[in-house]
Amino acid sequence: MLTLSQAQQLLDSTVQQAAPAKVEVRYAVGCKLSEDLSAPFDSPPFDNSAMDGIALDEASLIGNPPWSLPLSETIEAGHTTDFRLPNGYAVKIMTGAPLPEGANSVIKVEELEFHEGNVIISTRPIPGNHIRPRGGDFRKGDILLQAGLTVKLVDVGVLASIGKRKISVVPKPSVAILSTGSEIVDAGSDLRPGQIYNINEPALLALLESTNQIQATALPSVKDDIAQMTDILSSAIKTHRVVITSGSVSMGDFDFIPHVITELGGKIIFHKAKVKPGKPVIFAEFGDTDKRYLIGLPGNPVSVVVGYHLWVKRLIARLMGQSRNPETNFAKLSNDVKIKGARLNIIGVTIENKGDEVHAHPATRQISGHIGSISGIDGFMYVDPEEPMPVAGDMVKVEMM
Repeated sequence: MLTLSQAQQLLDSTVQQAAPAKVEVRYAVGCKLSEDLSAPFDSPPFDNSAMDGIALDEASLIGNPPWSLPLSETIEAGHTTDFRLPNGYAVKIMTGAPLPEGANSVIKVEELEFHEGNVIISTRPIPGNHIRPRGGDFRKGDILLQAGLTVKLVDVGVLASIGKRKISVVPKPSVAILSTGSEIVDAGSDLRPGQIYNINEPALLALLESTNQIQATALPSVKDDIAQMTDILSSAIKTHRVVITSGSVSMGDFDFIPHVITELGGKIIFHKAKVKPGKPVIFAEFGDTDKRYLIGLPGNPVSVVVGYHLWVKRLIARLMGQSRNPETNFAKLSNDVKIKGARLNIIGVTIENKGDEVHAHPATRQISGHIGSISGIDGFMYVDPEEPMPVAGDMVKVEMM
């Protein structure tokens, strides 16, 4: 049976970064840029006022204050007509309005008085004050975002400022989720004897949305019926880059996913990994050139959450050309941890900040089928049975969710 490291290396060597594609800016958040983005013009493209007030030539203020200047007109934001300030005049100007030719100063309205078409000025302005100069933000040709960077939320505004609607990125994969099991029903339905609610579908949808900004497609759950599974997976693999299933991957009479993968022409890269929980995981690829991927997670809900952290996040990061190393934190263990068996244990951990120290509280009763046993966790710690067991006070590495 493969170790965690061996299985992850197989996944990494199997999955290649997706080809670049043009996507709308609002859908590019979280994606890696595949090209440099440079400014097509100066920003701002013209000198403009940073305040509501007046614009004037400071040299027109002769003698001692106060000064009185006649107002020639009002310039509002969006003003498109070229205008030259007449000698000895001021103009009313609004925030964002273009500075008229001949003006070199702006005085904000709070410092002014107005009387019969004139403006009364008490303090000499400093030339350049309250003016946003052309190119003050960036100049034409400046590289605003470099290829290889991940587009962040704040970058949407930068892209909008240069009129970009679509950009070239390594796109997010289309993802479908399939829950299997004759016993599961959707939330809102009445439970009958022998039935449980579908935990895995909403959990996976939320995990994908929160960590990768991916809005996955939830396929209708299927009963333990091989024909039904084959039919729905055949369609899903053709229309999605990644398919995530839960349940039906172990060795039971109704664990059909491995058979369905083979039936549909898929290649099983690995089946089972030496981890607890989540040993029966299966990873497969489909297609010769236009590759599609399936990760089959066990049906137990804790195994699904752990499996998402170990396999799904890694697969998606690989497709999107991003780092596969999870965020980590080092924390002081609050109590001893003991495990049984020969598998690497993945244990849920809650992080608590106590003054200058970070403490890790491991889930003390983690059970694969009990989702409540990892309620509120922030990440996971790995416990290797071949290493000394961690005890209270040890500093441990926690991989954050």
